[in-house]
Amino acid sequence: MTNTNSNFRIKLIFPGKFEVRKQYFNSSSLIPPYGMGILANFLRKRNYHVEQEDLSARIHHEASPCLSEKGPDLDILNNIDTIKQLLLNGSVDNELDSFIKKILASFSVEGFHLIGFSVISSLHFMLTLHIAKRLKQKTDVPIVFGGPFITLYSHLYPEIFDFADYAIIGEGMIPLLRLIEHYQGKAHISEVPNLAYRAGGGIITNPRQYYPIEDVPVPDFEGLLGGFCSKQTFSDYFRLPYQLTRGCRNRCRFCCTHLCVFMESKSYGKIIRELTLMKKAYNNSKFYFCDDTINNSYRYLDELCALFIQSKLNIQWSSYARADNLDMHLLRKMSRAGCEFLFFGIESGSDKILKAMNKGFTADQARDTLKKSYKTGIKNIVSFMVGYPHETEEDILATKRFIKANKKYIYGMRIYKFNLEFGSSIYTNPERYGVSNVVKDPVLYWHMFDELNGLTWPEKKRQMDNHEKQVIDLAFTNIKGREFFKRLFSDYYKLFNRK
Repeated sequence: MTNTNSNFRIKLIFPGKFEVRKQYFNSSSLIPPYGMGILANFLRKRNYHVEQEDLSARIHHEASPCLSEKGPDLDILNNIDTIKQLLLNGSVDNELDSFIKKILASFSVEGFHLIGFSVISSLHFMLTLHIAKRLKQKTDVPIVFGGPFITLYSHLYPEIFDFADYAIIGEGMIPLLRLIEHYQGKAHISEVPNLAYRAGGGIITNPRQYYPIEDVPVPDFEGLLGGFCSKQTFSDYFRLPYQLTRGCRNRCRFCCTHLCVFMESKSYGKIIRELTLMKKAYNNSKFYFCDDTINNSYRYLDELCALFIQSKLNIQWSSYARADNLDMHLLRKMSRAGCEFLFFGIESGSDKILKAMNKGFTADQARDTLKKSYKTGIKNIVSFMVGYPHETEEDILATKRFIKANKKYIYGMRIYKFNLEFGSSIYTNPERYGVSNVVKDPVLYWHMFDELNGLTWPEKKRQMDNHEKQVIDLAFTNIKGREFFKRLFSDYYKLFNRK
């Protein structure tokens, strides 16, 4: 192609999730896609024409009874067999295909030279595959997948190159620019960093490059927020995403985040400038800091909050946090600096399980942090994991006792099952952590397993279901947070029908 930059048109698409909560609004439609907004700004500054589509808000506007009188029944999306049919043999359920056609009819890719999908999770991945399959049938425009899920797991799915032409592994700004320049005749495909593609009967992955977080521009949501149904309907809960730091200093044995990024932080001046700019540009003072952990460094967070207060930034914000290095001094400062919600991965009330997970704190320490946070006026959203290897009835009773004893300090909850994920410490050294007979699911990135000298997978699955039900029943009896947040943060619905 010989187009000038301004004539080269890029369509960036943020897919919806493969989940349905009947009569429940989807949380992802309350926060615009951060990574996509960064790419839009980066390319627009170089005079490229960029349009963004957030299908999450669009899909859940159609599907959620709280936003429309009648939407399609999307229970079909919860059936993992539907996803397997697509990946393994290319077939698509008729009901699902009809829905995908309806979504595609709601926006256009005509006149664009490149289509990019931002894939954050496995749930986004599944819907992306269906949409990309249909797009391939109607256009020869190159399709590129990127985002955290692609970075972590794309090598497990060579089938994605039946749906996309390229995958970008890691940070996407420079790689996407170089790919565009390739189509403009300015660069050879081998010169595009972080790029994976099919060639010569195999898959080629170009050398990986890393780019400092200080160089990441402020996200640009121009042309996106106008169609955000959540902004009008739930304006009190709409949040602008922003990232302060990368990485997590802990190494929870079930987590694979360490495969994605290293530890680094933005400078204070950059943060203050960009938050001020976003607050003014979008007339919104509510932010979600999409860090893995906001309190990796006590000193950094303490000084940043002091600057928020000193500069009279006057924003409200929420973020994920660890439960082991927050004292009353810092929590009070965080509250004064605008912290509304903290999301804590407590995961268990059993010290045995917390130690096995390598969480770095005890149940008593977690209780102390929740209590202090509550006293400062910060609302605590807590996640609990059920089904960790060698979890027993005694362990799940400890979790239930923890919830009952600390219900006053818990504003909302998320409950989910343990997944043995590729790249986690347990996956890398299964026998060391009491796991054996690991078998990858042919579609999902998590693995089935037996406990070493313990439960077999069928027995473990039944235990997970039972423990999940126990904790859910207790949580909805004891947690008295706003109905909206009970809906928003409780994953009591079944994401997948596991084997």
